[in-house]
Amino acid sequence: MTAPSSSLKKAHNRLTNWLVRVEAVLRHVLASRWFFYAIIAWFVLGASWIALITSFPMLFDENYHLGVIEIYSRQWSPFMTSQPDEAAFYGDITRNPSYLYWYLMSFPYRLFELFGFGVTEQVIGLRFINISLAGIALVFWRRLLLAAKLSPALSHLTLLLYTMVPMAPYLAAHINYDNLVMLLLPLLFISVLKLVDTPYVLRYVLVAAGLAGVLSVVKFSTLPIVLAAAISVAVILAIRFRSKLLPAVYASWRHGKRGVLVAAALLAIGGVGLFIERYSVNYLTYGSHEPECEQLHGYESCSQYSVWIRNHDAEKRTDSGRSDIASPLEFTAMWWVPNIYGGLFVNGTFSDGSTQLHQFMPQNVVATSGDKVMRNVSAAFMLIGLVFLVIFWRRLPSRATRYVLGGTFLLYAGAVWFTNYSNLINLGYPYATQGRYMVPFIIPLVGLVLLAYAYATKNVVALRPILLVIMLICSIGGAGIITYLRFSEPSWYWDETHLGRYLG
Repeated sequence: MTAPSSSLKKAHNRLTNWLVRVEAVLRHVLASRWFFYAIIAWFVLGASWIALITSFPMLFDENYHLGVIEIYSRQWSPFMTSQPDEAAFYGDITRNPSYLYWYLMSFPYRLFELFGFGVTEQVIGLRFINISLAGIALVFWRRLLLAAKLSPALSHLTLLLYTMVPMAPYLAAHINYDNLVMLLLPLLFISVLKLVDTPYVLRYVLVAAGLAGVLSVVKFSTLPIVLAAAISVAVILAIRFRSKLLPAVYASWRHGKRGVLVAAALLAIGGVGLFIERYSVNYLTYGSHEPECEQLHGYESCSQYSVWIRNHDAEKRTDSGRSDIASPLEFTAMWWVPNIYGGLFVNGTFSDGSTQLHQFMPQNVVATSGDKVMRNVSAAFMLIGLVFLVIFWRRLPSRATRYVLGGTFLLYAGAVWFTNYSNLINLGYPYATQGRYMVPFIIPLVGLVLLAYAYATKNVVALRPILLVIMLICSIGGAGIITYLRFSEPSWYWDETHLGRYLG
């Protein structure tokens, strides 16, 4: 019995040593800047293919965004005091809090019109601008992950796993304000977390305030993020300085570079000013941060907007006091989590779409739920990782980062859940339960989970390459652009008259 046992032990040791060496090589490769550049290339190329070949509009409100961008292109001011009749298809856009993206995108749109581009060229051009925003965002997400004390290897692995989520390149290829949110969000987090140890307190308070204000008028559903950022800044400053905050602010003003402080102050004034103009005025005038369409326009106009009329009619026929409404726990477990998670693997388009602007939104969705193996294996890895995260939470590095990112995610996810459950109660159906609303938090959440995995396996390093290989093999059927390439149908693509000039 001794000889076989000894042989097995030697074989086990040789295998373990080999896996440890493999882990070291993988860590070296993952940490390379070239690997990071390869991630960006993989992401951008995948999104570019989707943007180039997919007919308009794609699933997530492309016709809505392009239509409003076209209307904004008719004026120079970001503030719309009145709207033309065709804007009725988009509800109210005069006091809509989510307007800055449309205004900014109206400038390249004007340029495309100046050169005589048709709708197809305008769509593809704006899609590529959005891909650029999403690609640049990866650079800032990397900076945030490194600031969160993740190693370069773990930071790059986090970004790789993000780009493997089918929704990531698919959403990046859209004309959609989510891509600008993805760019601004890591900048906001970085400026907040800088306050933990920077001597330039005033600079980063101003930058955080400005970015929060700008973010809030790009997409109103980021308000919970803005609130979490404000709370984080207050808590960090209170813990760090206690009663010595004013001297610290004065010192940072005295020793800071004047040009940088002036730029930060201008950003703060602009961002906070936009926030006040939109949200404060809306609340004081209409009693809501986002006024109902009918408060500003008549029923006839608002009924042209498909989302408004859907909600209006659903509310009239729904009894919010009925007894068959799912409990919060049942709703969360049986509907919300599966749909939010499953939505991250969706790709598709509309079969009744049209390049004609200012008309009723298309309704016939043609989509895929992605690769089942990848979905299930990813869910298992994520659930195990979340367990590790809870177990090792207090032992992980960078306490401030963990609490800022984790707390912001919980507040934001809670707001999304509350909106969806309120829709179930008031409208009879949990409208807007979509995985794309969680895309901004895939990177920080996966980063924290990988940090927990790294801590859990610190004494069994040989297990790491095995787990990574399993994950990658099980994702081959749907990672990133592969979902689109594998499951798309001819009905998803531009017809020959639209794309023949590009693809020969």
